[in-house]
Amino acid sequence: TFTVTADSGTVDLTAGNPTTDPTGTITITGVAEGTDVILNVTDGSICDVNYTIYSADCEPALELPLYEGFDYAAGEYLENQANWTGFYSGDNILVGGPGGLTYSGLATQTGNHISFDGSGIDNKIEFTGVTSGEVYASFIFNITDQSSITDLTDGGYFAALAAGDSSFDTRVWVHPNTDPVSTTFEISITNASSGAVFAGTYNVGDNVLIVLSYAPGVGTVKGWVNPTSLGGAEPTPDFSETDSSAAATIDRFIIRQDSAGETPSILFDELRIGTSFSEVTPTTLSNEDFISDAFKLFPNPAKSGFVNISSTGSETIQANVYDILGKQVINAAVANGRLNVSTLNRGVYIVKLTQGAASTTKK
Repeated sequence: TFTVTADSGTVDLTAGNPTTDPTGTITITGVAEGTDVILNVTDGSICDVNYTIYSADCEPALELPLYEGFDYAAGEYLENQANWTGFYSGDNILVGGPGGLTYSGLATQTGNHISFDGSGIDNKIEFTGVTSGEVYASFIFNITDQSSITDLTDGGYFAALAAGDSSFDTRVWVHPNTDPVSTTFEISITNASSGAVFAGTYNVGDNVLIVLSYAPGVGTVKGWVNPTSLGGAEPTPDFSETDSSAAATIDRFIIRQDSAGETPSILFDELRIGTSFSEVTPTTLSNEDFISDAFKLFPNPAKSGFVNISSTGSETIQANVYDILGKQVINAAVANGRLNVSTLNRGVYIVKLTQGAASTTKK
């Protein structure tokens, strides 16, 4: 007769009582995130055992505003980068480089860019769901080739603010505006899944700035193409409509590869997501942004027990690493551009980097 106890949560022996079942599973429920559990199994004699069950550390949800400059190595897959997830199947979205896309008046570009076409794996970046107000996103894209497009009526949508992996609430569509296909195209920003209303004439090879928004709970959809007024009050949208079945929450941005006949060859960069027009159309980097960009930390996630840390300065870099509960777990100077993190358990940490008068934090 065995007695099973745990120092946290509630033991459930419905399908795993060791007194009667030598191969069952003991389940412990109601354990707080980040809490390791000691499980004790005893019969009072030779079969007493203790197990330590290590809790998974769930990554905190990303908070808005977000900036994604695709500062990853060229040739890697986007779905393998921090905060991105691939779903469905087919060709991968690739990181391209060197450098990325720029738009006159928009804050300085950083990192590389991504490229995709045709059908394949969709990629998403999720954030803490927004249930009121509006969610905005902006990005620069460049169609490099649309000669394979056969759907000249609808074309395809390749980016969206969404409330799930299959709920595309504000979509960005493109299609050639001539038949046969030439080197110009039209754009639509809409909630619609078909029959998009297109407008404008844009050239293959040009960088185009898109801003889109959605009001959860209300369903207002808005879109801007190459807005001339950046960083301030929201100008009159180029597209505006109301979703009759308003999504209650917006919690992700999706990059979509539709099909060979609908999705042209696209370069994509400078993704920003926020809760105001000004947040996603900054005209200059703040001093804090400049300081943050001066420090580089890679690989991230760390895979080999260390991270490389570099900066534009020449003084010693001091690294203070904290777990998600705020406990300091490393306090060390960065030696030869490398910080040893092999003593850390798997999880998410915050590192404060200090060099002279400059200081920033990174995840």
